[in-house]
Amino acid sequence: MAQQDGEKFVENYLDTVASGSGSSGGSTSQDGPPMPLPTTDGGTVNNGSDGGSAGQSVDYQDLGKAAATYDFQQAHGDGWEYDSEAMVKQIQRLEDIRDNKLHKMRQLADEVVEVTAPAEDKASQEFIQITDRLGRSHKTQLNHYINYLKAYIDTLKKIDKIYQDEDEQAAQELLSKEI
Repeated sequence: MAQQDGEKFVENYLDTVASGSGSSGGSTSQDGPPMPLPTTDGGTVNNGSDGGSAGQSVDYQDLGKAAATYDFQQAHGDGWEYDSEAMVKQIQRLEDIRDNKLHKMRQLADEVVEVTAPAEDKASQEFIQITDRLGRSHKTQLNHYINYLKAYIDTLKKIDKIYQDEDEQAAQELLSKEI
């Protein structure tokens, strides 16, 4: 059941990011450069068929900024009208994911790291070493996701501020003119 919940969480999150809505119905595809898939050794595997960036390191903050900017540009280019309230709700949903769901996932990852062996035999010790490496790898990857999401949210906040400032400037210009 926990695996299904995790899969549903990821699916809902991806749908939310891709479509800008909280619904998980329908499939959406994202045009543009393929996103690199993270690996546990710090490299990446390109999910596109172009054989591009396999093995290159990824800065997840840069990736999050680029993704938010790209998503916004795509929506804006399709005649989308900016809605400040919708943007704030989207930011709040993403912050909730970061602050609650990913935080819980981090707590669970912490429980796997530095576990003590139930016995002193070689098999128990090796099992714990493997478990510890797995837990550390999971925590590292989770931190990458958190950095990505933080950068995505920060970029959306910057976009919202730009629009708010433009609206304020336009209002001031209207107020200063005689009609």
